[in-house]
Amino acid sequence: MAKQNTSLYKWGKQKRRTSDNSPSKWKKRYLPDKARNALSDKEKAATNRAKKKGDDKWKQFVKQPKWVAKKVAKYRM
Repeated sequence: MAKQNTSLYKWGKQKRRTSDNSPSKWKKRYLPDKARNALSDKEKAATNRAKKKGDDKWKQFVKQPKWVAKKVAKYRM
């Protein structure tokens, strides 16, 4: 890989987990550790609810609540 500072490379190097470190089965949001640690329990629950609601409608990509997305934006690549 000639250029290792690409966003995909950085994204792949991040440690991503669910809010409670359990397997997601598509119903929980995976977040980078830094973003996950910055969220309160209430914020983690809100983003997981949104993800589950979208999953119940068979949606692969589900937006986070705006107030949570704004907080985790600085941890995004």
